[in-house]
Amino acid sequence: MDKEYADALKNKDVEKMQELVDATAKAMGYNSPKLYHGTKSFGFTAFDLSKMDDKRSIFLTSNIINWT
Repeated sequence: MDKEYADALKNKDVEKMQELVDATAKAMGYNSPKLYHGTKSFGFTAFDLSKMDDKRSIFLTSNIINWT
């Protein structure tokens, strides 16, 4: 898997890298759901710490419905 990850990194294949990281974490017993931050309707299209209201907190959800 290391060579496969290195190839994905070299090719800047972010989706493949994430797939390999997820598979490794799952094989090690981790169960991490995808988390979403913000909403497209308010301009949150990418994770951005500068958008924190109190400069200390971020809010995430595993519910994709909140992303619409």
